[in-house]
Amino acid sequence: MKLIKNLANLISEGSKIKILVDKLGLSNPVAEYLDKTYGKLSIWIANKLIDNYLFDNPGQIPAFLSLSRYREDLVGLLDYIRVGLNGNISSIKDYNLYQLFDAQKKWHDQLQIGSGKINYEETNKVILDFRNPDGLGYYWVDLDTTYSPEECDRMGHCGRASENLYSLRSFEKISDKFTLNKSHITASISDDGTVTQMKGPKNSKPSAQFHKYILPLFQLKNVDPDSDSINFIERFRSTYRPETDFQIWDLSKEDLMNLNSLRPDLFDGLYNRYKLFKLGLIEVNPFDQMQMWFDLKIDTDDIDRYVDGDWVVRQIKPKDPYGRARKIGMFETILSGDIWDVIEYYETYELSDLLADLNDINKNKIWDLINETANENSLEEIPTDLEEAIESVEEFIDIKQALNDARNNCYQNEAYDKYYETLKSCLEFYGDVLQMNDEGVVIRIPMKDNIESLGDLELEELINQFMDGIEHSPASKKPESQQFLETVFDYFTENVWRQPKFQISDYWYPDCSYDTFNSDVSDRLGEL
Repeated sequence: MKLIKNLANLISEGSKIKILVDKLGLSNPVAEYLDKTYGKLSIWIANKLIDNYLFDNPGQIPAFLSLSRYREDLVGLLDYIRVGLNGNISSIKDYNLYQLFDAQKKWHDQLQIGSGKINYEETNKVILDFRNPDGLGYYWVDLDTTYSPEECDRMGHCGRASENLYSLRSFEKISDKFTLNKSHITASISDDGTVTQMKGPKNSKPSAQFHKYILPLFQLKNVDPDSDSINFIERFRSTYRPETDFQIWDLSKEDLMNLNSLRPDLFDGLYNRYKLFKLGLIEVNPFDQMQMWFDLKIDTDDIDRYVDGDWVVRQIKPKDPYGRARKIGMFETILSGDIWDVIEYYETYELSDLLADLNDINKNKIWDLINETANENSLEEIPTDLEEAIESVEEFIDIKQALNDARNNCYQNEAYDKYYETLKSCLEFYGDVLQMNDEGVVIRIPMKDNIESLGDLELEELINQFMDGIEHSPASKKPESQQFLETVFDYFTENVWRQPKFQISDYWYPDCSYDTFNSDVSDRLGEL
């Protein structure tokens, strides 16, 4: 009897495909798909498809009909008929194709089915189970792959990651006979416990309603014998659009407090401790426990990295004929102290102008030199006017040149001081200048206010950048606190601060003070 029934079914199935192909004119692949998917309703749905196809394509034949554009709607329509209508199509049998698709869409939207699966059978390994005895509720599964087309279809994202994929799913009852299975979160977690992504549908940030299902993941242990990590989740390091990932800081204050007591290791590091402090969950600001300044050392030929306005003043030819000439900038020249061939304020002044700025002490010294010279050279008459007396002994002693050199030297020194102080003022934009000479510059950089001005995302990014640097340069002899401050400083110099500009006004001219000029004159007269 059973054999006769099975044979009847085979004949019936063969008859439907024959009708779909021979009488309705569909291609064999389309007919087989409709028969396999819709069974007894295959001829009914085929007529709907053909009517729509011929309406859109007058003069064509059904054999050219393709289901590629309808496949998703056809699956949704079948769910609607099986579950929503309990297999009874009497209320929709006269609908055209698009009316049928609209009806199934409204039903799916009403139940919020989305890309859920009806009467789904879970075959993936369950790693956390929150379902009740009837099998309804949420659970986590290990998809055991880095690419899941199924998860892609369910969640509306690529379903692909560099690490193994996990999915938070649920079963809910939608009728006496049917259940709906849906995915809610997809996580990418490496073997060493690094969460690289944890996103909701269409790469959205997971809703807070799912936090109670995420939190237990932190208490899972890593069962991989080849992994060095103890816990299933050790850290978060987003690889794509971190703002749409679940982050620990999305949790409520109460959840954070509990998690910190259970897994304090998750909150290691400057950023995490700082966040806990800002939320009032710990009493000590971690930045108060570290030195918030560092000494920046700058080579003489590197000043232009921090100050704008340098220019090349000379080039040194290389010893190697094929080598490049080394360019010497103005900043390096200022630090060397040797700017006399670069900044020239040399003039020949009228003797009367020079004498007008002399003090009585220097005038008396000059008279002593004149009288001494006259005695040594048997000069009988010396003019009583100082200017004339100087000129009368010019053949024997060049007092005028000494006075002229003193004035020019005074101007040169004033010019050097101006250039030096201007450059120093530019460098003081960053902090206190502790050293500034031909050995380089040392600036003490205060960073506390700068760090506190950063937003949370900026600070997190800088700390991650700093941690990456530590991982890739473990041999650095600098203290970690200094390396972090240098990372923040580099961020500010590259993205926030505008370089101070070295600039001397075109209208500026050195001023030789009365005392400075006379001091120099006194020294030079002593050498004559």
